[in-house]
Amino acid sequence: MDNFDKNFFDEEFYRMKTQDKKGVGIKGAKRDENSPFYKEFSGKVNRILKDKIKTILDIGGGLGIRTKNYVDLGFEAYCCDVSEWAYQNSVIGKEKHFCCDVRDIDTKVLGIYDLVIAERILCYIPESGIDKALDNIYNKCIRYAIFSIICSDHKDQERPILGAPGRVNIRPKEYWLEKLNKFKWKIDEEKTKVMLENGWDCVWVFEKKEEELEK
Repeated sequence: MDNFDKNFFDEEFYRMKTQDKKGVGIKGAKRDENSPFYKEFSGKVNRILKDKIKTILDIGGGLGIRTKNYVDLGFEAYCCDVSEWAYQNSVIGKEKHFCCDVRDIDTKVLGIYDLVIAERILCYIPESGIDKALDNIYNKCIRYAIFSIICSDHKDQERPILGAPGRVNIRPKEYWLEKLNKFKWKIDEEKTKVMLENGWDCVWVFEKKEEELEK
């Protein structure tokens, strides 16, 4: 797929119905159950921010399965995903689920949030839309943003290959950091260190600078 198409994210994308000879989903991994990776990620977010935030916007949250982890941990969490199928089958309810592209959240997602999470979704956005997506994420977060990105120089080189369907923008860490560092926030090294435990890579926790927090 050379160009972004929101219709790519249909039932098969989440349920992995069609598989190749090796049993790998034609559109990637199975995404309609609460995987250990979802639980681990949300558990780490809880460790580093449980006393610092109340509201979360989980961008690219699909059916809301991983978003529900945050709800169960006591956060006021909302899901945002471009998939109409995921929205219609949301596990957290449509009142907590926004159906729109990250490039449109400035007009289609209500409110601002203590934390905005973009977990492995930016590589689905064409390069021409990345700046708009990051602008929106920055403006939607009050204090923190967490990015988990599949990078071309990821430590585990199997991930970009196995997860390739639908991903149109696989770039090195340097590319993403150059984009992210243009904003008035800084990497929280200690919190990022927690998110990188157990072999995770290309994950960053950003906190807005003091002058931004005072606005």
